[in-house]
Amino acid sequence: MNLYEFEGKDLLKKYKIPTPAGVVIQREQADTIPADIAFPCVVKAQVQSGKRGKGGGVLFAQNIDELKTHVADLFSKKICNDTVLYVLVEAKKAIKQEYYLAITYNTQKKIPVVLFSAQGGMDIEQDSENVHVLDIDPLKGFEEFRMRELLVTAGARGKDVALIADTAKRLYRVFSGEDARLAEINPLAKLEDGSFVALDAKIILDEDAGFRHQWNKLGPRTTMGRLLTQREQAVRQVDAGEFYYRGTAGKYIEMDGDIACLFSGGGASISMMDALLKVGGKPANYTEYSGNPPREKVAALAKIVLSKPGLRGIWIVGGVANFTHIGNTMAGIADVLRELKPTIPIIIRSAGPHEAEGRKLMEKLAAELQLDLKWYGREISMTQTAEILMKKVNEQT
Repeated sequence: MNLYEFEGKDLLKKYKIPTPAGVVIQREQADTIPADIAFPCVVKAQVQSGKRGKGGGVLFAQNIDELKTHVADLFSKKICNDTVLYVLVEAKKAIKQEYYLAITYNTQKKIPVVLFSAQGGMDIEQDSENVHVLDIDPLKGFEEFRMRELLVTAGARGKDVALIADTAKRLYRVFSGEDARLAEINPLAKLEDGSFVALDAKIILDEDAGFRHQWNKLGPRTTMGRLLTQREQAVRQVDAGEFYYRGTAGKYIEMDGDIACLFSGGGASISMMDALLKVGGKPANYTEYSGNPPREKVAALAKIVLSKPGLRGIWIVGGVANFTHIGNTMAGIADVLRELKPTIPIIIRSAGPHEAEGRKLMEKLAAELQLDLKWYGREISMTQTAEILMKKVNEQT
């Protein structure tokens, strides 16, 4: 489980490792800037990928106007291909020197190791010859005197040796106490007053150890490690409801596009994402229902999918079903269309058991509500309907 920087710093604070004072701004609260922020400050996009600084994800603000501009800018774009859901704002520190400090596993020796370099900051992986390594005997644990010896070898002197060694000891407690696979501070900064502070933190927890911890407080994650959006959390409840045992309709990944996607069948759904991108469409989500889910389940999924603002088209597509009742699944989607009455183009490509029933239902609904809806069956390929949809979408703009 990859933690965001602000979550990692919360763990560092738990083990008395100093971090800068800061506040976290959520995407949904981008217009609400706390009044007690000290300037100058650092404005940092919270993303899972590396190279955030080079990707434009770390900015500096001298006043509240600059801060508002930077926050809006970070939320409006992707940083290293990651959507920004959180921004961390911290007081800017007067840095005298930066170090790199981390604890991870040597998978060949099957032991924890401390990694230290007197040159912290960006591109540390390109400076591996200056990274010093200390093996930790799991039976003895962290031995502070051995850490001090390594620091002297690495060039640390005076009070810095004791202060960095103490930080390393506390970081090892984070690593072992929280069942981490990686506990990294980069940079560990020495300030002008001689104190040390963790300016960044990267923590990866071992999910297999979750039963020993209360990690549910960290929030549910996607498979890529980021926190779930509100819609993603809502969809997870669809398969946990009354009809949990009948089919599946709880797969949903929110994206930045504007084409709502309701796919039937896992294999087809992956290829449909490629087909949509190929013709210039941008999916608003990935989702998939299969296994003959009941009308209520499909309706719950469709309502969440279509709740995203800014949609320009709706694409309901699937291969030829084997045992999914097309009439029932389309009835669930029809319930939501009747409620929302969307004015954007809707393209359906569906075939399988009771497809005639589903088609009759949808075409009758379209005539009744004057929906811009077109149904296609097995006479046309799924990829062709992507082209048809995008042509209609582009004609509206």
